Amino acid sequence: MQKSARVVVIGGGAVGVSCLWHLAQAGITDCLLIERDELTSGSTWHAAGNIPIYATSWLGMRAGAYARHLYGALGEDVTYHHTGAFWPAHGEDRMDLFRHLTGLATSAGVDLVMITPGEMEALHPHYTAGTDVIGGIFDPGEGDIDPSQLTQALARQARQAGAAIERFTRVTDLSATRSGEWQVTTDRGDVVTQTIVNAAGFYGGAMARLAGQSIPVATLKHQYLVTEPLCALMDSNDPFPLVRDPELGFYLRREGAGVLLGSYDHPGRPVFVDELPQDFAHQLFDESPDDIAEAFGKALGHFPLLREAGIRRFVNGPIAYAPDALPLCGPAYGLKNFFHACGIQIGITHSAAAGKAIAEWISEGETEWDMAAWDPRRFGDWATRKMAVERAVEVYGLQYAIPYPRRLLSSSRPMRTTPLYRLLTSRGAVFGEIGGWERAFWFDIDGRRDDAPLSFRDREPWRDAVRRECEGVRDRVGIMDHGGFSKFEVEGPDATRYLERVFCGRMPGVFRTRLAYMLTPSGRIWSEATITRLGENRYLLCGPTLAEQRDHDWLREALPAGWRVTLRRGCAKDATLMLAGPLSRDLLATVTDADLGNSAMPWLTAAPVTVAGHATTALRVS
Repeated sequence: MQKSARVVVIGGGAVGVSCLWHLAQAGITDCLLIERDELTSGSTWHAAGNIPIYATSWLGMRAGAYARHLYGALGEDVTYHHTGAFWPAHGEDRMDLFRHLTGLATSAGVDLVMITPGEMEALHPHYTAGTDVIGGIFDPGEGDIDPSQLTQALARQARQAGAAIERFTRVTDLSATRSGEWQVTTDRGDVVTQTIVNAAGFYGGAMARLAGQSIPVATLKHQYLVTEPLCALMDSNDPFPLVRDPELGFYLRREGAGVLLGSYDHPGRPVFVDELPQDFAHQLFDESPDDIAEAFGKALGHFPLLREAGIRRFVNGPIAYAPDALPLCGPAYGLKNFFHACGIQIGITHSAAAGKAIAEWISEGETEWDMAAWDPRRFGDWATRKMAVERAVEVYGLQYAIPYPRRLLSSSRPMRTTPLYRLLTSRGAVFGEIGGWERAFWFDIDGRRDDAPLSFRDREPWRDAVRRECEGVRDRVGIMDHGGFSKFEVEGPDATRYLERVFCGRMPGVFRTRLAYMLTPSGRIWSEATITRLGENRYLLCGPTLAEQRDHDWLREALPAGWRVTLRRGCAKDATLMLAGPLSRDLLATVTDADLGNSAMPWLTAAPVTVAGHATTALRVS
């Protein structure tokens, strides 16, 4: 085995091989992929292989469209059925979602089309809409691919480009060297590399721990069944569309002369909670007919041909999950030249976009698309292994749920609280969670708990309370706890020229404040921060909660060696309150003698202010 490589990719499933292929295509051919068993081991080999373009986010749609384009252009002997897919709707809220997604699809450059029940039946010769389906959405780009053939095709092309693959090799340690490189220790020898990509699937958390980091990866079972050949399909090669019925909780497509049916309509089943197995390469879990029986029964009402179906096999295998069911794809927080590409639940579809993004990070230092939603740095130390399992189980049950903007996840809470948490709770605060922080979303002063069913159309119980809060701030004054905001202190003789190198625009004067944007090398917006100059060479930066770790990495990496700058994450001013409304000054006058008038403290200025005997920094931003 070779002793060095520019990049080492750990994991030989669809994601790892996609990373290897994309790196080779980017001209980085001095790459070595290390797989503990055979390629496709773990989750890839048993995946259903569906490639949807339909998604509920711009990035998800772009990822699906990119996978379809890439896999269709491989030029290899890969079984890829382009069938299309439709999603029936049984209620108006689902139709509202579908209408919204057709607009989002336009912005993402993909096609999603609203269709009628009659059009569904015309597209699918074996589907009966019945009276409960009122419409739906059609994804003409969906298909299904053989995951093993796909992985082997990408591996072949990567090898032909000059990349190397070592199978049956176990990584046992990862350590940073004094020279700034990484040493990858395996049971077949050591490899020195500049860059590591952790694409180890449900072993991804273990690989991160070898490097001294914790990432939230859980493993859940997912099961589908394949029927015996059906008489109605034995004499036909018709590639009818895949059907996903989100209300009834199943997906169904053709598989040879039978059908494949999978379901999320049962509780999530976590596995490997306490310890990962030493060997789980090509194994499956015991079949669990009860987990799929109800969905199968519901499908019978729309697919009469299932009445003659016998079950050929159950496929019940492991799938890696992040706590929000989105990939962990991007730089590892605080580790130089270390990237994660794991926790990817929709692995065959998202492996293409994950490989693309990882190769761009390594070769160009930034990505074409905004990958913040997949960035592993959205989770911090507060996202424990216990939290990852509990949250993964919760989101498994929401796989087909309508993604209402106000949907709040409840597992593993509270995780992070500000000093005002108990006070706000006593005042009736109803909390949501952002970046692990409990944040008061509204105040229940009438005893109306937020327990009504979510809807785009019905009046939520909190609406009147929120209206009163907004009117109170508009007409009087309101206070908001912003304790979860990210904060950085920048200090030193070179602080100003450093920040003007990172942010567009010039820095404010002493005790002045401005909103500024960090830019990528190509000029794209990376993040924003409110910058306050507290002294000639001292600044306070406040930014988005979810961007704290990724912004910290960006600021550290942008600091040239030898510059006299100290960068600190967090500071003594960890408590942050926002006051708004025409009576803000009147309220402050009861706790401070400071002059906060327009002349003494105009817009976008800062001042040290003693409030109730405590030293604070006041910023006027409106």
